[in-house]
Amino acid sequence: MYHTQTIYNMSTESKVIIGFTAAALAGIGIGMLLAPYSGNESREKLRQGTNNIANKLLDMVNTNGQALKEKAEDAIGQAKTAYQNAKGHAMDEVENAKKELKRAV
Repeated sequence: MYHTQTIYNMSTESKVIIGFTAAALAGIGIGMLLAPYSGNESREKLRQGTNNIANKLLDMVNTNGQALKEKAEDAIGQAKTAYQNAKGHAMDEVENAKKELKRAV
């Protein structure tokens, strides 16, 4: 049951990466079984294929990581602006309260 909940909580991008990896590994395994090459040639082709897959996955991770970084930077910028606006408003209110207090005294 926990495993099923974990899968539902995974992002779509994570599911795509896992599916891509599983399909690639299955393809490599089937290719090894049906390959008309010698053991050494098959291992070399497997090594090359694995390196290609690893490079593609790294590219996907880097691309998604960059997009996430940009979104985080944007959110931080928006938070800073909201903070500055709230701070300015609060300072205005404090000044107004001081003026009201001086008038009252």
